[in-house]
Amino acid sequence: MPAGSSLPPSLLRALARPVPPGSLADVEHVVFVMLENRSFDHYFGRMRGVRGFGDRNAVSTRAWRPIFEQDGVLPFSVREAAERAGADPMLLDTHDHTWLGTQNAWAMGWNDAWVPNKGPGSMAYYDRRDLPFHYELADTFTICDAYHCSLLTSTTPNRNYHMTGYTGYEPGTRQRALDNVASEGAEGHPGYDWVTVPELLTRAGHSWQVYQEWDNYECNNLEFFRPFAAVMDRIGLGSMRSFYEKVRAAEDPAPLLAELDRRVAALEPADRDLYDRALRRAPAGGLGDRFAADVAAGRLPAVSYVVPSLADSEHPEGSSAVEGGQVLYRLLDALGSHPEVWARTALFITYDENDGFFDHVPPPVPPDGTPEEFVGGRPMGLGIRVPMIVVSPWSVGGHVCSETFDHTSTVRFLERRFGITAPIGEWRRRVAGDLTSAFDFATPAAPPPVAAAAAPRPLPAGDRWYPRVPDEQRMPVQEPGVKPARALPYQPDAEAVVRGRSVEITMRNSGAASAHFILYGHLGELAKPAHFDVLGTVEEVVYFPGPAYDLLVVGPNGFRREFRGGTADPVEVTGAIDAAARAVSISVTNRSAFPAEVSFAPLAYGGAARTVPIAPGDTAHVEWPAPSGWYDLMVGVTGHDGFARRLMGHVEDGRPSVTG
Repeated sequence: MPAGSSLPPSLLRALARPVPPGSLADVEHVVFVMLENRSFDHYFGRMRGVRGFGDRNAVSTRAWRPIFEQDGVLPFSVREAAERAGADPMLLDTHDHTWLGTQNAWAMGWNDAWVPNKGPGSMAYYDRRDLPFHYELADTFTICDAYHCSLLTSTTPNRNYHMTGYTGYEPGTRQRALDNVASEGAEGHPGYDWVTVPELLTRAGHSWQVYQEWDNYECNNLEFFRPFAAVMDRIGLGSMRSFYEKVRAAEDPAPLLAELDRRVAALEPADRDLYDRALRRAPAGGLGDRFAADVAAGRLPAVSYVVPSLADSEHPEGSSAVEGGQVLYRLLDALGSHPEVWARTALFITYDENDGFFDHVPPPVPPDGTPEEFVGGRPMGLGIRVPMIVVSPWSVGGHVCSETFDHTSTVRFLERRFGITAPIGEWRRRVAGDLTSAFDFATPAAPPPVAAAAAPRPLPAGDRWYPRVPDEQRMPVQEPGVKPARALPYQPDAEAVVRGRSVEITMRNSGAASAHFILYGHLGELAKPAHFDVLGTVEEVVYFPGPAYDLLVVGPNGFRREFRGGTADPVEVTGAIDAAARAVSISVTNRSAFPAEVSFAPLAYGGAARTVPIAPGDTAHVEWPAPSGWYDLMVGVTGHDGFARRLMGHVEDGRPSVTG
């Protein structure tokens, strides 16, 4: 822990207490804080040990340019742009984050049209100097660097997935709920008709609570579902938004609030309970006080949903990381001040969507034809990566968890812990995990040392602004070093053999959970990137129209296979992952009529380069060790520059590791 900690002293004292081994059942309180509109690269692209700006597994654009180069614009520092503009770096303005705009930036999976659709400001990023509190949270606890929002679109439908595991249809239509109709639409939205997680929790006998203020920025999606809309109707309110707009505008809001309390008191007990848990709002600035009071009084429910106001949400429209950090500080201080509550709590900090801010990792999307996951021929999600930090006594240690998650993962965590079943689609259950891999209940990490408190950061001041691209651009350098990594449930592998003008690709995953693979063709082999969910073996045949092929397969946690060659490939390369030996077993068969010299060259992670002669028809076997778990090597043939096989990834053996 660095000197001058940004974390609450109460939390640091709680962290200094040893944590005994436990289990998921020891999590008695789950707290979700969903903030607004930031992408992973925008906040954490420079953080050491995560899949950020130094990502070795970054794909290329259709124009063979690095994915970080978007229409000639590289990621650039907000801080430096603010210095040039004389502006406050915290006051960036918002970008397009509509369904169509995000789909167009994602570009059928190539992920290479951000600047034309989001503007050059979408490439701006923060770093540790700008976000000391957020970086310290990630360095102290566990950050998830493969956490995606659920949809390639805006706030409300993404929050539907967080609150229900699903987004259905607008009432009375066959229009999929893919934009902010409910939160921005006309008075009296009739309400969605599928079940919410809080209703499921109630049926299972578990408590829950929404913590919110008079301004909740229309981000409490329970208001848009029929049981809660019915309660609003019974107290004579078309929407909570219109009522609290009057409250905030009134010189004396007391009469309005007193009349509301009178109507609420007249409700039947079941409706009163729904109102108190889902709809009641605290005065401006009172969210943290209400949460702290419940912690102190032993009233913290099994599940808490914290919905900040616009000013505290981190939305670039009207907030910043400074205000959002203040809300998080108060919540953490409340928990740290009562270590007996902290010892049984898991707090998840994430963001509903990415605004228009760039992220370089193409999200997993369903294979063509997957039911319930396409609208107008476009996949609904997963969406762009957003930050997720898991804060609990069992997530201490500065770990990175690289399992694929999305907002349904928050719901699945509740399913695992509280025995409910939400309406999550089959494909999303297959592709995204349940967040339990972010914890280590059996051997909690040693607590960090207590550090002195840092001076609070001043609130930002000035006007919103859009940054200008610097005249001289440079690729940002990621912080050096690695982080401890959680074990993952994948063991991906892939190989390719050529038969005439076709490449037969075999994708394998011997892990416990399905792994998502994306296949790219750079020489016209595919109309668009193809997606596969692999548990066991999946085979795909790709035809290449010219004499050569150039194919790329990427998967979770740095997995990569490059296949280049043509109809006259001299050798055939196959192999397997040896998890027990932490090695890659490679077999090379000489298919030509001439002797072949096959080279094995390390691109990273060590290992000695070697050249192996292979007679016609013979097969050579090479064991490539990966003592750290990581490997990256290129297999080539002397005199055949067009042929190459690149093998890169991590050998999973069920144990914690380090990031690559």
